[in-house]
Amino acid sequence: MEWAFLLIVCLLGCLPLAAKPIEELQDGRYIFASQAPKTDRHPDIQLAGAEVYAFEKTGRNVLGEVFIANSSEASCFTGSVSQNLLKGRVIIHNQTLPFQTDLSNFYPIPVTLLPYARSSVDRCRPVVGGLR
Repeated sequence: MEWAFLLIVCLLGCLPLAAKPIEELQDGRYIFASQAPKTDRHPDIQLAGAEVYAFEKTGRNVLGEVFIANSSEASCFTGSVSQNLLKGRVIIHNQTLPFQTDLSNFYPIPVTLLPYARSSVDRCRPVVGGLR
């Protein structure tokens, strides 16, 4: 009986994504990371090294930033979402390139956990202004 409880706790804590696809989430700002936060670390480095997508969803449209947590590399993107697939254009080193990313195995992160990511949309809106 104890092993069943532990299995349920692990499954609840280890499942990467809520059952609802990103496409079905309410309009708003979201953060998804390639790894779950390591809560035994200082809040500033709980996601160190994770690939992070911070974006605003309006209908099926998305606008945001992709970056590696605790690095200086970040790129703005705009596009659309279908289920958990983001598809659109990303600006990398002043070049606009197509991109497609499946966030099915990414973890939803509370917006309050990453102060930097809370302003990602605001930083990227003027950068991708003409791309929509």
